[in-house]
Amino acid sequence: MERTHACTATLQALDVALLDLEVGCESAEDSIRRMARYFRQFGRRSNLLAFEAWGIQLESAPREVLAEQARSAVTGLRRVLALPRLGFESPRRVVLLEPDANEGRRFRTALAAPHRHVLWVRTTEEARTLCRTDMVDVLVVDLETMVEGGRELLVEIRERIDRTCAMVLVPGDDPSLQAECFALGADICFPKPTNAQVVATAVAAQLDRMVRQADLAVRDSLTGLVNRGGFEEAHRRVLADAARYDEPLSLALLDLDRFKDFNDRFGHPTGDRILMGVAAVLEERFREGDIVSRWGGEEFAVLLPRTSPAGAVGAVREVLARLRMRSFRGPEGGALPPVTFSAGVADGRQGLEAAVADADRRLYRAKEEGRARVEGPTVD
Repeated sequence: MERTHACTATLQALDVALLDLEVGCESAEDSIRRMARYFRQFGRRSNLLAFEAWGIQLESAPREVLAEQARSAVTGLRRVLALPRLGFESPRRVVLLEPDANEGRRFRTALAAPHRHVLWVRTTEEARTLCRTDMVDVLVVDLETMVEGGRELLVEIRERIDRTCAMVLVPGDDPSLQAECFALGADICFPKPTNAQVVATAVAAQLDRMVRQADLAVRDSLTGLVNRGGFEEAHRRVLADAARYDEPLSLALLDLDRFKDFNDRFGHPTGDRILMGVAAVLEERFREGDIVSRWGGEEFAVLLPRTSPAGAVGAVREVLARLRMRSFRGPEGGALPPVTFSAGVADGRQGLEAAVADADRRLYRAKEEGRARVEGPTVD
């Protein structure tokens, strides 16, 4: 957990170093190379290919293309961090549109915070590009920049990317200007001059609401695991990475054995405790880069990036062995029979629907062969 939070902070620092490099700061190149080494080592330890690959690329990039490579790394790794369950929440993204250098530095400093990317741009076109190509949570825009297409930007945010909160800095206390901004799609207006810390507090409150809402949307309320919708979204992103880097990807479906008997004999509260205990074992035993979800009922789904189906079979068997060792208690404190699962493993690169169908077929074969088994494509 500490390592992943450190990675998020380092990525934010890379953003700042990139800006420094673009304005000719002599120490920026060394800073970027140091961060590249960190990403390479982090990716190797955590089995996250994107971090390792970008680290290697930035370490070896010639100076004349370093800024371009660093910009691509920031964009690519921000998308990686948006995956459900990497051991930390997705970092929030704030775009500050402010052409004045002094004001830009003042607001960027106030808006900076752990687990947050603050991107300072000076033109409306730069802000529009970021909002179109990246997931931007909050846009802070100075109304004085809106002569060059800023009004159209607000309209576009409302029409195309409604999830972005738009905050506008309005010169003076003219109610007509504020009314115009609200009509165009602004969520909050601040009169200028304004205290940058006031804006930063409003941004923090908005991001906190977004984090809570996003987390509730992709989390199973009982186990805390990623839910089915979150898993499906994660598969789309992981599948794209697997195709881009020509890496293996496996999917496993796990179904608890005789779970209905536990519910009927010991009651649903005991069944719920079993589900929570199993979820804890899965979270603990699978790797940090793996994505564990509650697929539905007593069924769980796992994505294993950079893992062949044969390797996934071995990994799931190790988790099954660990679960057998877990002690569960009944409503009166007595020990329950061992809790096990049957599982099927499939190649995750074929698409979610086909992979789930293959894994499900192998899961039921494991049930027919006596339960507490893991079946993979190698036995087809």
